[in-house]
Amino acid sequence: MRIESLLIYPIKSCGAVSLNSTRVYEYGFEFDREWMLVDQEGNFISQREYPVLNLIKVLQVDHDQLQLEFQGQKVTFELRSEPLDTLVKVWSSECLANRENPIASEFFSELLQSKVSLVRIKRKSRLKKNEYLPKTIELNFPDGYPVHLVNQHSVEMVSSKAGDEIFPIQFRPNILVKDLLPFEEDRLKMIKINSLEFTTIKTCVRCIMTTLKPMEAKFQKEPLSTLSKFRKNNNNIEFGIYLLPRSENGPMTISTSDTISYL
Repeated sequence: MRIESLLIYPIKSCGAVSLNSTRVYEYGFEFDREWMLVDQEGNFISQREYPVLNLIKVLQVDHDQLQLEFQGQKVTFELRSEPLDTLVKVWSSECLANRENPIASEFFSELLQSKVSLVRIKRKSRLKKNEYLPKTIELNFPDGYPVHLVNQHSVEMVSSKAGDEIFPIQFRPNILVKDLLPFEEDRLKMIKINSLEFTTIKTCVRCIMTTLKPMEAKFQKEPLSTLSKFRKNNNNIEFGIYLLPRSENGPMTISTSDTISYL
């Protein structure tokens, strides 16, 4: 098994940044879904309601600024979140966040024609423990769990069955791997990248967002139509797996050139 790509999505439901290397915390990759858009009630905004978000490219993110591109227009925001505890929601999960640079919120409000705010997670504010997790873990703003792995060959099989080109990015992976048999990822118990272990949490339940092709804002039928025929489990369509990084003692760095082993 080889690493094809490492990806982060700094703003939940906006574009990906492909990386050669990344620091990994117990809550996931550095900067991954560290920001999100919320409405005036603090509810999260996603491509499900605003597919136009799929047209926003994230060109660069670091500790000081965030650079975006929309329809050829590049916009750079200085990162200076206000230290105000704002209650926000990701589905039924409530946590605290800080409001980001208001200029960024104005940009998104104009784009979506709706009053929204860009917020940044407050560290150690969102905690999760359930039947799949052996202990309470910290999270940023993903729907489910810290790290998401997708198998390139599984994507290719779905494309073949659908008779339509499906792109890995439609599944929004953090780790895209090659050289596994299609859906062999379902049987993984643990992977090790360099010296960092990741344990499997569960499979990922898929939604309509997977039907948005790269840089398109129109929902389609695939890949959900094809996946529903052979990847349905208790009315949930499943594809890809969630992983928990074993980095309790601080961040570790992984790269696309690292060796990878698995059980």
